[in-house]
Amino acid sequence: MTTDQIAEKVDCGGKAPLPLCKHCLDLRITPPMVNASTNFAKKSKQGKSKRKRQADWAVASGYRKARAKTN
Repeated sequence: MTTDQIAEKVDCGGKAPLPLCKHCLDLRITPPMVNASTNFAKKSKQGKSKRKRQADWAVASGYRKARAKTN
């Protein structure tokens, strides 16, 4: 898998992951990271998507109520 595909599925903390095969990623193996400079826009986007994933999981599991949608 490419680094972009890995970054979508794994919280990389702003670092660049090295390529990893799909099988290893399915086993939830943390990919090795490259100590690249931090892209703050990308890191912020990853943080927002992580919080959204956690909130969606909590709603689906019944731990929280879904937020009301605004028009």
